[in-house]
Amino acid sequence: GFLMPNTYFFSEEPTETQLVQRMADQFKKDYAALMERYPEKATEDLVVVLTIASMIEEEARLDDERELVSAVIHNRLKKKMRLEMDSTLQYSLGKYGQRLLNTDKEVDSPYNTYMHTGLPPGPISNPGVKSIEAALNPAAVSFIFFVSNADGNSHTFSSTLREHNNAVAKFRREIKVQRNQQNNQ
Repeated sequence: GFLMPNTYFFSEEPTETQLVQRMADQFKKDYAALMERYPEKATEDLVVVLTIASMIEEEARLDDERELVSAVIHNRLKKKMRLEMDSTLQYSLGKYGQRLLNTDKEVDSPYNTYMHTGLPPGPISNPGVKSIEAALNPAAVSFIFFVSNADGNSHTFSSTLREHNNAVAKFRREIKVQRNQQNNQ
């Protein structure tokens, strides 16, 4: 969580230590700049911020959805709901970007947010500045659910289970059509 993803230029091929140090130094600079912009957030627990930011990084593909994903995480934590994030389960199983099965949700891991309430013990990736900023500043909305849309990029956000179930049903219908089209090609 403390290595800033970015494009880095070196005059010669760096050692692993040099590369990690550069990424860690960049993280410190970028986080310090965020704290200058949001001094009221300086007392936030850094591991908590980065853990939330790492989930945002893995869940959100569109920048304008990062604060919404952050809101869902914060709202669920306030309500003491399990986060139920696919990204944390994928991390615990090493199934990055892969489809999860219901049996996967039974794995006994502190990163399994389908099984355990609260945050996982630490970051699941190295979040970028936009995800860290979103973790610090969730949108002021009542959303507690989100589901991917069939476009693979955007999400539908919901405040009630009924709305969420409708969005899930819509996703399943649309993804079924896509899979049938792929199978017919």
